[in-house]
Amino acid sequence: MNRPVMNPAYGNPFVTAADAGAVDRALFSDVMLLLWYVLRILLLRSRN
Repeated sequence: MNRPVMNPAYGNPFVTAADAGAVDRALFSDVMLLLWYVLRILLLRSRN
């Protein structure tokens, strides 16, 4: 995942709409990745 280390949208009161959208997409992709890992672990565990 190529994400800037210092994202100006975090902790910046003057966030443009584009920056806020980029942060929302990054957080959404992280949440979906986490859900995919949890589902895969649950499927592997139930198979045993």
